[in-house]
Formats: sequence, C-alpha cells, structure tokens
Amino acid sequence: RKIQYLRYQSIKLNKDMKKKDLEKYCELNDEMLEFLNSVIEKFELSARAYDKVLKVSRTIADLEEADKIQIRHLSEALNYRKK
Repeated sequence: RKIQYLRYQSIKLNKDMKKKDLEKYCELNDEMLEFLNSVIEKFELSARAYDKVLKVSRTIADLEEADKIQIRHLSEALNYRKK
C-alpha cells in the first residue's frame, strides 16, 4: 500500500485505477501486448477482464518492487483468473 500511496499521492489503490491510470501506470511493451491480446482472444475475455488483469499485474509488480509490469506479472495475474 505504501508504494501505491506514493504513486497516486492518495489512499487510492490499484483496484481503483481508471482507464487513464491504466495507460499511465500499466504500460506494456509490444511483446506483452501481443501476449495479453492473444490470451484475451483465445479465452474470449471482456474488456473489463483485460483491465482487471492489468490491475492485478500492477499489484504483483508492486509486491516485487518492480517499476514496470513484466510479462511474468501478466502471466501470474492470468493464472489467478477463475476458469
């Protein structure tokens, strides 16, 4: 929570991110976008599910004290999705 507080300068949490926050704090490179989009398409996940995966990925990255989301964070977040 300390990392999130410092990032947002408020009590806001990753789960509360809006679209503009996702774009700013969940920046993905081309490889990660391709990976995530292929999974989203394969399992027919919604845009809402896409956003949730990004939020969980950001939290996982925060727990590792990583500045940016990495593909392993996306993979882990996707594994937490209910089947």
